[in-house]
Amino acid sequence: MKFADCTPIVLFDPVKKVQAVLHSGWRGTVQEIAAHALEWLESDFKCRREDLVVYLGPSIDQMNYEVGIGVYEAFGDFAERDQFFKPHGEKFLLSMSDANLVLLLAHGLRREQIEVSRESAFENPALHSAKREGADYGLNALITIV
Repeated sequence: MKFADCTPIVLFDPVKKVQAVLHSGWRGTVQEIAAHALEWLESDFKCRREDLVVYLGPSIDQMNYEVGIGVYEAFGDFAERDQFFKPHGEKFLLSMSDANLVLLLAHGLRREQIEVSRESAFENPALHSAKREGADYGLNALITIV
């Protein structure tokens, strides 16, 4: 999978040897892409949530991801949205890693099943960031081997 600032998500079932790899920007997170992937793994592959392990890969960090009121309001159905938004003047700082973590926990995963990379695509010069690099940004790759 290729990504820049968005959150790469790997859901893996070591029992069934099945994985799903997701690219979750703020719109995908609002649409609960990870929850849909959980349902798909259960329905199509008979995975059990308690067997899954999840990796949330590097993405833009909260201090460098400023969004407007529209993005904040788009997360209106998330009761826990104040866990991943911080007011910043008339805007908000958004932690995509924490938004996806909250979503996964709300859908029945336990915290010990989820590894969260706190590596910032914006701050780490070894990673690409659309916000840092501008229009000609590069992409990072996430490769999984089962």
